[in-house]
Amino acid sequence: MTAGRGYIALATQAIAAGNAVIGMLASLLFGFCQSLANYLQNSSIPLQFIQMMPYLIIIIAYTIYCAMVEHNKKKKQMKAAAGK
Repeated sequence: MTAGRGYIALATQAIAAGNAVIGMLASLLFGFCQSLANYLQNSSIPLQFIQMMPYLIIIIAYTIYCAMVEHNKKKKQMKAAAGK
């Protein structure tokens, strides 16, 4: 079973955007979250929340990435408009 790891791979590739180091760091982050979810299954936290954690981290990381890209894009547009 892949258990949604294809979605994780797509998010990692989108965040890395061709940069191998960023791709490796994103993969390590998501792998850590998956391992943490497996480790926390013996705790008193409901299982559904634990299983949701890696995907929630992906959504948060991708949202932060998209916000940074938009910010940089607007910053470049402002510089281009001021330079004209």
